[in-house]
Amino acid sequence: MSGARHICVKVKTAYGSTTYSALGSQTGAATDDGPIPSDKLTRRTVRKRVLAEEIASASSMRTAKIAIIDDDGAVREAMKLFMRSLGYHTSTFGSADNFLKSEQISDTSCLITDVQMPGLNGCDLQDRLIARGHRIPIIFITGHPDENVRARAIKAGAVAFLTKPVNPDHLLGYLGKALKAA
Repeated sequence: MSGARHICVKVKTAYGSTTYSALGSQTGAATDDGPIPSDKLTRRTVRKRVLAEEIASASSMRTAKIAIIDDDGAVREAMKLFMRSLGYHTSTFGSADNFLKSEQISDTSCLITDVQMPGLNGCDLQDRLIARGHRIPIIFITGHPDENVRARAIKAGAVAFLTKPVNPDHLLGYLGKALKAA
């Protein structure tokens, strides 16, 4: 077949290892989640699709609600669109205080939050949630990595502490881990 492209990828996820094979042509490659155009058929594309399929197969995916907190509106919107593209219900907040005042805390399956924000920062939010008895899996994202802050967040139970710009594959892996723990 002229222009055919075959990719076989072994992906390790929180749920185990999966070997995934895709055959592409000028018309694209068919997968469980629809076609991948031939020009987009790369190991990264296939790996991303596998991670999304792994998460989608988890029972928590069907009802998972992801809360996103970031004072940067562009980051909030991009993260919301990414999570929704994977089938998650999302709610966004411009500050930790707004999240704490909302009625969404008990419905939240996973929290993705910035660390440095005006008012209450991400680690203080984590402390308040724990003090109130809410054990929501938290994925921290930051544009200002600090080892002491990371250590504090992880010690308090954070699932991950990621640096912006966030690698989507890493985020998906940690999200799967967070939802499995929820």
